[in-house]
Amino acid sequence: MKHRSRRMPALVLLGAIVLVTAVAGCSSSKSSKSSPNKTSSTTVSSAVSQACNAWIEVEKVASSGPGGPDEQPDAAAVKAFATTLATPVDAFTGLAPAAVKADATTIQGIVHAATQGQNLDQLDPSSPALATPLTGVEKWVHTACPFTKLNVQAVDYGYKGLPATVRAGKVSLELTNTAMDEEHELSILRIKDGSDVTSDELVKALVSDPNGAEQKYGDKVDFVADVSAAHDKTNYTTTDLTPGDYVAVCFLPLHGQENGAPHVSKGMIQAFKVA
Repeated sequence: MKHRSRRMPALVLLGAIVLVTAVAGCSSSKSSKSSPNKTSSTTVSSAVSQACNAWIEVEKVASSGPGGPDEQPDAAAVKAFATTLATPVDAFTGLAPAAVKADATTIQGIVHAATQGQNLDQLDPSSPALATPLTGVEKWVHTACPFTKLNVQAVDYGYKGLPATVRAGKVSLELTNTAMDEEHELSILRIKDGSDVTSDELVKALVSDPNGAEQKYGDKVDFVADVSAAHDKTNYTTTDLTPGDYVAVCFLPLHGQENGAPHVSKGMIQAFKVA
């Protein structure tokens, strides 16, 4: 089961590293009754709409990631990835409004430096060099773009505000961590079309036998997007969701311990549909 986390070691760009996770046990969500999807009621200009769509293209390329599914990408892989990413980043920077032009330009500079093999450590979105402008752009997207807006709270250990059904299309997700002290993430996994497993079955399998579920269902699930937030912080991600069955899950280890059980083992997972 492929999982990419924005809070991984260096040589990760915009949440794009591939991590094959020995997915730990899960249980049903602790989320509260959710409110309907929020959509923008503001009429946006053509220029803003173009910038919003350009950012979606950045996220699409970023989600593909450098390297293979079970390896840390080396410098050459990251350099090649940055070269591919430079095209949509350049397009967004050219369209970015004044409110985020400086942040877009900073991201562009980091990407272009990486195409030359320079400052690859800055491609880690947990580093301030990238994290700060990235959050600035994604907060603007969440506020200004006419996408479905999901405002989700991460708690110990579950999600609040994630609807049972999400409207298909472009989605901006805001994750606010209101937990006592744990960092949390929301990774979105989609069950592949035609797979002989339901989201409920997947959740139950992950609960009872995480390693077995990884082997049995790993090729039946696609990684879609990921966002994480430290205690009392808010972060964002943007994605384009197609109809189907999904799960939102936190794979971060308990109390940040390297070999700690993932938060899903405490019930931090929720199935939802996109229609």
